[in-house]
Amino acid sequence: MKDAKDPKDLKNAWKKILLILLLFAVFEAMYQGALYLEKRYFPYTPVCIIVLFAIVGALLVLFMILNRGFERTNYTADSFDPSLPLEKREALAGKYNKNRERAKTVIIFFIPLAAVLAIDILDLNFDIFEKIGALFS
Repeated sequence: MKDAKDPKDLKNAWKKILLILLLFAVFEAMYQGALYLEKRYFPYTPVCIIVLFAIVGALLVLFMILNRGFERTNYTADSFDPSLPLEKREALAGKYNKNRERAKTVIIFFIPLAAVLAIDILDLNFDIFEKIGALFS
């Protein structure tokens, strides 16, 4: 097990956090722009939120497929049935470990998009932006 206080791991963690925050800002700006265009040109169609729901749902399903649920184990050739040939077990272990790395990339995009969706749902149901604006006026 890795030491949690390893400076390299902490540096990588901060890079991922900053990337997620940057992606959140970009996705939120894009979403607000799309909402503006939707309200201006298509006032009675909730296309933006439906598309955002579909994207977030697809990313979640993709993550679950690639990561085999929420499994965290690293696969080795010994993880599989010994009756399989060694080359087949090594190929399966490589495939599963590669898919776990892809799932890490998917989750980097899922988290900010899910946050954008959550903020929009809160705003739709509770008018949080108006209440926050009222606090400062």
